[in-house]
Amino acid sequence: MSLAFPGSRSTSPRMSRAPAMTSCGSSCRRPISEGLRLRPSGHPSSIAGIREHEAARRFSPSRSTMRPAGNVASGAAWRNWRRVVPIAALALLLGACGTRQPAGPPVAGDPLESFNRDVLDFNMAVDDAAIRPVAMGYRKVVPAAGRRRVRAFLDNLDEPRIFANQLLQFRPLDAGETVLRFVFNSTIGLVGLYDVAGEWGLSRHRGDLGQTFHEWGVGDGPYLMLPILGPSNARDLVGWIGDGFLNPVNWLLPIEATLARGTVDGIDVREQNIEGLDDLRYGSLDFYARLRSVWQQRRDAELGRGGSSPEGFDVLEDPGATP
Repeated sequence: MSLAFPGSRSTSPRMSRAPAMTSCGSSCRRPISEGLRLRPSGHPSSIAGIREHEAARRFSPSRSTMRPAGNVASGAAWRNWRRVVPIAALALLLGACGTRQPAGPPVAGDPLESFNRDVLDFNMAVDDAAIRPVAMGYRKVVPAAGRRRVRAFLDNLDEPRIFANQLLQFRPLDAGETVLRFVFNSTIGLVGLYDVAGEWGLSRHRGDLGQTFHEWGVGDGPYLMLPILGPSNARDLVGWIGDGFLNPVNWLLPIEATLARGTVDGIDVREQNIEGLDDLRYGSLDFYARLRSVWQQRRDAELGRGGSSPEGFDVLEDPGATP
């Protein structure tokens, strides 16, 4: 290869060491191009120049691998973030584990646990937004003596239903006491506002269609968390629907009065359980599992299966009644 430059007459592949001169021929000898100077291969200065050129090109600011001096701090910050991000992710994971217990494999008797947990979340959202505030207002407005009169009146309206179930369960003595209670409280007790029969030794009994089905040998069925109504099971749900038709009081009252009665009953029961439900909810690692256990224990005690009824806590039931 030959390179020709203005003012140079050499056509040899190797160029002279002397720099090319200007055409003036005077003593002012200057290289035409100081930046373009070729050396023979193997020349020491040529090798050093190549190395310098490669080093300059490698660390040139124009290359994408070179970080500007101003980004040194950002590089250190990035290295710190690489350490912080995994720690933050682990903290979020541990926090998520503490907010709600996973459903896991369904326990015996609760094959719908995942669905039931969702219903419980819905129930507690409604409770926080409406039911609990109304129950708190009911407690604040109505004194304790007035609330006792309301509960006695509502209990008296349930006596015909209890009587019917006692007959279906072949419990004639209990049925006789229930009749006397209803008569005395409806008359002397001013339509049930006062439990005079209880003061005379006639205790209030329980009796619902779910209990009757149990006496007939019907199994519990799967555990259910009902919207608004709370814990139950398949057998008791059918019994609850049947009790609505079995109670003759519901035949006599208009539908509006029946709905109003059910609403007041629910508010009164919620007022009785404000502290108990709060303690259970915020004092349990798994509120759902604990509520299920408490309800099942109480229901077992009502059905005479040897379960102990938890003290001071009533899941949607009046604690004053006996099985």
